[in-house]
Amino acid sequence: MLLLLAFACRPVIPDCEANQHVNSDYECIDDPEIPGADLLPACEVRDADSRIDVTLGCADGACSDDTYDAFNSAIGETGSCSTTSGFAFCDWEEDTLGSFFDDVDGDDVPDVDAPAQGVYLDPGFDGATEDGLGLDVSLACWIDVYGYTDLATYTTVDEVQYISELQWGDLGLIIHSDPEGDAPPSGFTTDVSLFGKH
Repeated sequence: MLLLLAFACRPVIPDCEANQHVNSDYECIDDPEIPGADLLPACEVRDADSRIDVTLGCADGACSDDTYDAFNSAIGETGSCSTTSGFAFCDWEEDTLGSFFDDVDGDDVPDVDAPAQGVYLDPGFDGATEDGLGLDVSLACWIDVYGYTDLATYTTVDEVQYISELQWGDLGLIIHSDPEGDAPPSGFTTDVSLFGKH
């Protein structure tokens, strides 16, 4: 009986329209403007080659919970690794794609069955999602596709706040626009971290 009551009391999460999200009362409300979004460059996407899959947390077929051997197989080359504090960080594709793995014995080779801890895309990675999102595109493009997030980080320059990071926790997605020197962030994507949809 208690089990039936628990199911009866479970809230129904509505399907919201585009540019809406569910609030704490389980109602669809319009997305607010992300502060600083008006300062971002206009959106121009890359060629949509689907080398990045945000939902699965993959790039070039290597996914955020794959083993080191699975990365090597998917990418078609052996990753270069170095270990610090029990974690091996490995790079592929001329240091433009990487991941962390457990390396308990510290031999610079990930443990055999250790799953990756994310997929990290760095400058020079030229793939994109099916929507043309990737490095060097405006953060505005990601907002256009994935909508509102309240997980934003800012860099303040001359009392103006510029977006330097956006996260979509439900998608396992983090993107950055790193500042150079004393200049504000450009608003273009400098790196992408993929963990897969939860």
